[in-house]
Amino acid sequence: MLSKPPEQTHGAHPLSTALFWTVILAGLLLRGLHFDQQLLLDDEWHAIHQLLGDRSPVQLLLSFGSADYSIPLTLLYGLMSHSIGLSEPLVKLPLLLAGALTLILFSLWARRTYGPATGLLFAFLLSWSPMLLIYGWTARPYALTLLLAYCALWCFERWWSRPDAARPAAVGFVLLAALASWLHPLMGPFLLGPFCYCGISAWLRSDWPACKRLLLLGACYGALSAVLLLPPLIADFQALASKAGNAEITGQTLRGVWYFWLGMEHWPATLLLLLLALSGLPQMLRGSLMVRMASSGLLLTALALAITQPAWAQHPVTLGRYLLPTLPLLLLAIAGSLNQIWGWLKRQPLSGRGLGVTAMVVVLLWLPSQSVLPDLLRWPNTQRSHAVFQFALMPGPNPIVAYQRDRLARSDFWQQLARQSPDDSMVAVGPFYFESYNWDAVRWERDSARRIRPLMLAEFCAGQRPGEVPANRRFRFRNAVYPEHLERAGEQPAWVVLTKPFEGYAHGREQVPVGAAVYRSCRQKLEALLGAADYEDQALIAFRVLSETPTGDKPES
Repeated sequence: MLSKPPEQTHGAHPLSTALFWTVILAGLLLRGLHFDQQLLLDDEWHAIHQLLGDRSPVQLLLSFGSADYSIPLTLLYGLMSHSIGLSEPLVKLPLLLAGALTLILFSLWARRTYGPATGLLFAFLLSWSPMLLIYGWTARPYALTLLLAYCALWCFERWWSRPDAARPAAVGFVLLAALASWLHPLMGPFLLGPFCYCGISAWLRSDWPACKRLLLLGACYGALSAVLLLPPLIADFQALASKAGNAEITGQTLRGVWYFWLGMEHWPATLLLLLLALSGLPQMLRGSLMVRMASSGLLLTALALAITQPAWAQHPVTLGRYLLPTLPLLLLAIAGSLNQIWGWLKRQPLSGRGLGVTAMVVVLLWLPSQSVLPDLLRWPNTQRSHAVFQFALMPGPNPIVAYQRDRLARSDFWQQLARQSPDDSMVAVGPFYFESYNWDAVRWERDSARRIRPLMLAEFCAGQRPGEVPANRRFRFRNAVYPEHLERAGEQPAWVVLTKPFEGYAHGREQVPVGAAVYRSCRQKLEALLGAADYEDQALIAFRVLSETPTGDKPES
């Protein structure tokens, strides 16, 4: 049932093998770079908010939540919080590991299936793919569901094509597919793809025993999925029903999603990659049953999205992550097309071959520079989960940048810090807004060349706020600053900054005074703790904690 691979990996040139593992290592290093410094932002707080509400495991099992928090991930975080304590790196760790395994396993599969050259090119594209990097750094289930879904397809392929491995492969598929669907129910349609593709093939051949096998395996997968998904569906049907029919997927959405998947900020690079993918896709489809099954699953998922129109799917960012399994297929098709070009170059005269290889290498090195990758890897950047990076991958102006420019006042304080000698100091800023469109820390870090940490004000002066956790044995957030524990902090901030209120979007409403109550209740207490403010302008007040002073005249209060 599998087409013969065009190349075999045995006998691969040692240089090709060395390059392959060098690329893998580089991709792993990229994923681990400053990983322990990253903050939790936006939807990463859904699961944490459930734990702060002291919901029991049974309550978590019986609801998807109005904000879909991913039941198994939240249960895992709950277990960790009651045993070793949760920190930001621990919350993100399962997704980092999933992203690392995706790079290794997918690259090895492509090398074995399509040969060393395609495997090397595929590994290169996977290693720096901005979306795979972002979701490997983001405490949401997408990196994990991507890995589990494709591993389930691999098990299905072995079950279908190798009778000697049928039973363990069938068990592997059922467990992996059910877990992926539990992590995110939209994986269900994708994982029905192999049943549809192989079922239609068997029906056309009148292979009724094969149809019977498919029905039996489908029944096992369906039964386990029902055990996991029916309780929350029945107990809290409204949680899912309220999300349906709330989006209108338009041509603008479909155009933007290609930028999102490919991670490009500019149309020439996006167009080039799309043309390469179109050229390479037929070969990839012919070469692997798994690719054909995945393509069928994506068609089913797209159909499910068109029917249900889930909330926020009108945004390319949301639609793109719902259809994230498209991305490896796109990159594989691009790698196949590049391998065809490489094969053609090897047949050319020596002079033309050298020029062509040089041009190909230049293009491959040029592509990452056209993506959001340079901004993501800029240091300091402890905000890689910030929405500004994902919305940068859409045609037209970045809506997050536009919102922050129009609503959030600018301060010269940050540029004054940058005019000092380079320094790795940290600035604590409050109030912290977990919804990142109200949290301008990406610009603050870029302008000041200083790391930004959230100033947790709930227990000190503000009362419980979304996006804040107490400092106790359950929550050991290492990348947050607590004013009441400032002297005992492992790393003290150079400055403590309190931003002033602004008219913005909060709690589902436009034009509300964001942060007004916190500012009123916290300014006086911070002054009592730290003394009079050392800096004040229309956007913020700042208190010096360590001996680092911005140059230039201090603005009048």
